Amino acid sequence: MSQVLPAPLAAQHNNLALGDGAYWFGVVCLAASFVGIGSIAVARPGFPAWAVFPALGIMAIGGTILFLQRARSIPLLVLVVGIELLGLAWYAHTVFVYQNSQPADPRAASDTLFITLVTTAMLMFGVTAGRVLPGITSVIVAYALATTTVIVLAIMTGHEVVPDVTATGVFLVLVLVLSLLRVSRRRARALEPDFVRADSDDSAAMVRERAANRVSALVHDTVLNELAVVSTREPGPVPDNVRERIAASIAHVIAENAQGHAEVRPGDRLGGAVADAVDAARALGLAVTVEGDVAAVSELSPPVAAALGLAVRQCLENVFTHAGTDSAEVALIAGDRVLTAMVVDSGRGFHEEGIGPDRLGLRNSVRKRIEAVGGTVQVWTTEGVGTSVSMTVPSS
Repeated sequence: MSQVLPAPLAAQHNNLALGDGAYWFGVVCLAASFVGIGSIAVARPGFPAWAVFPALGIMAIGGTILFLQRARSIPLLVLVVGIELLGLAWYAHTVFVYQNSQPADPRAASDTLFITLVTTAMLMFGVTAGRVLPGITSVIVAYALATTTVIVLAIMTGHEVVPDVTATGVFLVLVLVLSLLRVSRRRARALEPDFVRADSDDSAAMVRERAANRVSALVHDTVLNELAVVSTREPGPVPDNVRERIAASIAHVIAENAQGHAEVRPGDRLGGAVADAVDAARALGLAVTVEGDVAAVSELSPPVAAALGLAVRQCLENVFTHAGTDSAEVALIAGDRVLTAMVVDSGRGFHEEGIGPDRLGLRNSVRKRIEAVGGTVQVWTTEGVGTSVSMTVPSS
């Protein structure tokens, strides 16, 4: 298997890991608010903690929905944003009204910490939403909505509007980190074809070395032994038993050679529509390497497997027809109840927005076909660098 994970797929997994970490950080912030509010309720019996705890619960539910969301769904994201804003508004209103009802208390200044905690939690859930929208965009939207909600509630309740320096600092740090990640991904994507090519050359050299060693041992154990036996005999007809041994040795060499070819071509172990797609591309003259969790294809339902196979075939035909390269890689990665198939080439690349309406391959044969079985398609392409098409489908 290739030791170089395609840059788009690496970015996808990095987004998942970053989103998961941000979710748990947000949960910790909400839990800290819960504990802090509980301690204040004990110290100040008049504090309406019963109204704050449900608001924190609502925000936790919204973040959990984002955490569990594995497919792109804008309507669901809008619903979650509404849930988060409802919980934040409920929470801020309760805290501000209570603070306004209390006499001046030096401990009241610490109450702004609880606003900061829930605002930070919403920022973290915005990072989690980056698995659906671009990460920086989702964080900016989360910060704008959270701060606007807090300011509006402060004005409505007559509470003093205090700039949340801590939450703003967290926001700026997140934007900086996500921006640096984006820059590093672009650089990695530009270098990816060179790494993939070098890795493919190393893999091919290893295959050739193993094949040469196998052939050398096989010839020594069969043909050379039989020739040595024949050379020691007196001139004349070859006995029948020697002929039979030579014929058996030749048959053994042929069988071992066929087995060696099967081992060199991992795509042959695929089976089904995906294997048909690979074979069809190879028949056109495209050198296709298949890497990854090939056995996971057998776990797909027949309709999903058929759709994925036809989509992979269209991607490989696009590489052969438009990419200007004679090789492509199909990487298969099994995840949590999903299978991702990525077709990667180091060809000329293109702008997806510039595809004419008469070019229906990527739009209909790939994207709509995968979406029809509950999957998603993402395309990364850079002119002069290549194209990667990632197709994720549900797995049984």
